[in-house]
Amino acid sequence: MVGNVNVRRSPEWSTPVERLVNLVHLPYAWGCLFWAILFGVGGRLLGGYVDTFDPKATLTRILDPNLSLWQAIANLVLNLILIPFLLIFSVRFMRLRVVQSELELSAISPHGEETLHKVFGGVSRLLPPILLGAAVIGLYAIPGASPTVRGGGNPGLGDLSEIVSSIFTGFCFGSFLWVYLSSLRGLHKVGGEALRLRSSSEDPMLGLRPLGSISLSLAGPYFAVVFLGALTFVILPFGFSDIALLLIFVITGMVMFFLPLNNIHRKMQQEKRLEQSKVREQFNQLAKKPDNPSHEDSRDVLTRIEKLLTLQILDRRVSAVPTWPFDTSILGRFFAITLSVAAILIARLIMIELHL
Repeated sequence: MVGNVNVRRSPEWSTPVERLVNLVHLPYAWGCLFWAILFGVGGRLLGGYVDTFDPKATLTRILDPNLSLWQAIANLVLNLILIPFLLIFSVRFMRLRVVQSELELSAISPHGEETLHKVFGGVSRLLPPILLGAAVIGLYAIPGASPTVRGGGNPGLGDLSEIVSSIFTGFCFGSFLWVYLSSLRGLHKVGGEALRLRSSSEDPMLGLRPLGSISLSLAGPYFAVVFLGALTFVILPFGFSDIALLLIFVITGMVMFFLPLNNIHRKMQQEKRLEQSKVREQFNQLAKKPDNPSHEDSRDVLTRIEKLLTLQILDRRVSAVPTWPFDTSILGRFFAITLSVAAILIARLIMIELHL
């Protein structure tokens, strides 16, 4: 509104990370790759070369000599390029997934678009990603968390480049976490409202399918990053604290995934029971014998039987109405993948504790 000082944020607004990527005027995916390589590999190469002016010593900043060749390459590809790229790319993907569902969500939200801007507008904020990123960096910097720490001496440009790279990665991870968590929190708030549900005859999922689709779309990138993180922990010699931290992210991701779905699941169950109750009440009324069966016309009998059969079919249809806003087989696969990742991390923790 013109003249309104307090401009309400909208999920259509680009996040700070997206605005950073767009500075290079490349297609978004290429821009993500550019920044991932620049801070993941380029900064370390530049800093290492300026510190030593020795190409061989510079490569040791990227290809750790304490690792085997294949481990060093895996570290380069996964930790320094692929994971940072996926973090940056997923921020935009998750935000746009919410924006693309705005019309469908407005149709069931009691206050339409106004509600969506209120609950999802915070995804583009700057401060929460900074705080989350700082927290992640702080947790990672716990003594004993990192597997290797370079030796003493005065800090040089190489050390500075690694600090800048860590800050950038932390900010990207904070942005990634914030968009995921704030979007799911928004879905939780939407699911807790008095939604304008459709009838099961019109839509078996009562118009709530978009909420389930968004939840799955948000969980996909989140657990892809978690899976890649688990893969690096299997390949590379990371410490106990690193793996425990990733396990916390797995648990947090699962809890936040089911947080909005719990409200929706209860609403769908309640609506299903209500419709079943109505159908069975009508069926029981029609199934009662009339007071004067001898005076009942044969056509009335046929009409009553026809209505009973119709109600019986309707009852079966209502009984088949799902109580989750997506195919439950997807939920089973999601559980299997998540539990597999958790099992890998727990096994790795046990191996570290037993010094295997």
